[in-house]
Amino acid sequence: MIEEIDQVVESGVKIIRFNDDNFPVNKERLQRIADMIIERGLHKKIKFSCWARSKDITNDIVEIFKSMNIVSVAIGLESGCQKTLEYLK
Repeated sequence: MIEEIDQVVESGVKIIRFNDDNFPVNKERLQRIADMIIERGLHKKIKFSCWARSKDITNDIVEIFKSMNIVSVAIGLESGCQKTLEYLK
């Protein structure tokens, strides 16, 4: 994956999104990815974004996101209450 990121950075891509709402679930895996991105200096060349579930966001995860230059996190909102759903549109 890191080699693919390297390739698209070289082709001029400015931002990459990790389209997996389970991306931060495995903290050790996330940290390894962040370490590889930082080792290659990719965090200085490109921005990242990702999807996540609100229940998986912790201070540690936010720090890892920050270290690898994740600039936006899409978080879905759900509810079993119709009134809340209408409020959230």
